[in-house]
Amino acid sequence: MVQIEFTPSELEHAAFGGFRRRLDAIQRNGQPRYGLQADDPWGFDINSAIAEAAVARWLNLYWSTGRIGAPDVGTSVEVRSTHRLDGCLLLHPPDRDDAPYVLVTGTGLTRNIIGWITGRHGKQQKWWRTDTGRPAFFVPQSALHPAVSGESQ
Repeated sequence: MVQIEFTPSELEHAAFGGFRRRLDAIQRNGQPRYGLQADDPWGFDINSAIAEAAVARWLNLYWSTGRIGAPDVGTSVEVRSTHRLDGCLLLHPPDRDDAPYVLVTGTGLTRNIIGWITGRHGKQQKWWRTDTGRPAFFVPQSALHPAVSGESQ
């Protein structure tokens, strides 16, 4: 695991990216994908953007606050996040098989880069769950390639 510590101003910058993302979704009447029922869609977008900024820092890549349909970081990296420290990395059947998916946990000024897996390797039937109201592959942290300092994808 790699911990990424943000300064308040860095966190503000990343949070503003999530704020903009939520405004864009409202303007285009965007609907959540894959059955997501976020109790707090503003918080969901803000925390997702912060997780992407953390991964960009870990990989030493520029983070552009995201564009619809583009990879979350760089030219191929996708980011999945949860506030749950023991949370799983979620994948959906249409997710790209060749892309690396990175799991980020945490809240506040600290984010934890847990590890990564390619879509192809994460879409294993043993991890498919439908009992959550959001059918997906719930890849456990123990199945991820560990994140290490200075790693690049």
